[in-house]
Amino acid sequence: MIPEKKITFSYFYFYELFDLADISDIFMRLSIGDIVMLLKKPFTLNEILAVLAVLSIMAVLVIPLFKDISASARESACRDSLIELVRANFLYEKTYDAFVPASASVSERWYGARLLNDGNFSRENGPLAEFFKRSAFPAPCPLLSDFTDDGGRIYSGDNGGSGYGYNENIGSLRCVNAEFDNWEKACRASGISKADIVKPSGTVMFTDTISRFNSSGLPDVDGFYVEFAFARSFDTFNKGKPSWGTPEPTVHFRHRLKTSVVWADGHTSMEDARYTKDSWGLSHCAFLGSPDKNFFTPLK
Repeated sequence: MIPEKKITFSYFYFYELFDLADISDIFMRLSIGDIVMLLKKPFTLNEILAVLAVLSIMAVLVIPLFKDISASARESACRDSLIELVRANFLYEKTYDAFVPASASVSERWYGARLLNDGNFSRENGPLAEFFKRSAFPAPCPLLSDFTDDGGRIYSGDNGGSGYGYNENIGSLRCVNAEFDNWEKACRASGISKADIVKPSGTVMFTDTISRFNSSGLPDVDGFYVEFAFARSFDTFNKGKPSWGTPEPTVHFRHRLKTSVVWADGHTSMEDARYTKDSWGLSHCAFLGSPDKNFFTPLK
């Protein structure tokens, strides 16, 4: 360690006397006079090389730290928005005895509503709008803009869910009613109730989502990135049971290969990808949970 006596300018030759771990202590104990002398005296080549070595080491140590701090901040912002969505959905369920419909009609989805079928969805007129704090839709996922093209618009200008997707099995009756076909209005007009979810802590409500579409508006692994407001499970459910095979994955693992999840009991977590389809994994799109669909099925 550094000698206890006062450090003078001569101790600047720390590359000869001290370990690199002591450098910060040295600078903290230099007096103003030492600094003035340092500025007046020409630097030797060894001194310059020593300073460059120290700066290089500091850069190697500090830059990854800043990257981690930035990534953690973005994950936190994303998680806060997801929590706000779940909070609003719980208030909706408390008011209407059922969670918000995922897609009640061509003019109303969980994130917004529109007057014309070919117009943009207005979040201010959406079914959850009255339950948001300050009546404002939660902020988009900070990483969404890194992927979406053309503003992230979908379906002829349809605004999506700001990078967040809703579990369609909570936002419809497809899992709990064996009578309604998935496309029937009665199935889509209401979400399930809180009492219908057997294991809230193991059932996804909202998570990060995205998709890729071609110019015809169809899912295409080679298409452009678009917002997609629905979290898809390994199977599509219909009349209370899985059917139609495996859809294209929409859960997006964009946070250092993890996705932010808020579960039906309100707790949050960061989850890894489990399974994907075709080459969708190259776009970090995959399924959350195992092929038994437990994370998306209210009825365990």
